[in-house]
Amino acid sequence: MRVPDKVSIVCVIVCTVVATACVCCKKATDRDPVPVAELEIKSLLSAVWSYKAEYGHLPVINPEVEIQSNAVVIAILTAGADQALLATHNPRKIKFLDCPTNRMKDGQLLDLWGSAYNFAFRVRGNSVLRIGTNQLNTDFAIWSNGPNRKDENGNGDDVASWKIRHSGGSK
Repeated sequence: MRVPDKVSIVCVIVCTVVATACVCCKKATDRDPVPVAELEIKSLLSAVWSYKAEYGHLPVINPEVEIQSNAVVIAILTAGADQALLATHNPRKIKFLDCPTNRMKDGQLLDLWGSAYNFAFRVRGNSVLRIGTNQLNTDFAIWSNGPNRKDENGNGDDVASWKIRHSGGSK
């Protein structure tokens, strides 16, 4: 009786791991993307809060407008390649966020439906953050355009930070 050599055993183990990973990946992509978008938004919120804790202000480029560029905010939070931007908005080059490269396009982080996440910040000393018809008592908000890929300012099927149930149980 022939005893399997080490190479054969390693091949069997690798094949088993790859087969299991393929099944898991298939199940992950079959899931409802809304909870995944909610988790991503929570990660983005955490990155912005971490940035504010580090620098004492939000990653706002244009203090005159609420809606800020996805690509610019992501570049700041990921300590991206734009050195001039980092010099003024993340001089310590701290990486507050890791983004999956397969979901980046033209420097923007895309949601699972292929649309760029939206970022809004309270500016000009406003008492509330206005996003469409929404008036929010928060410093910033993030939302996905959702399955229909239309920006409804956090309404409709949009997945919005202010509609996500947080760990504390409140909305």
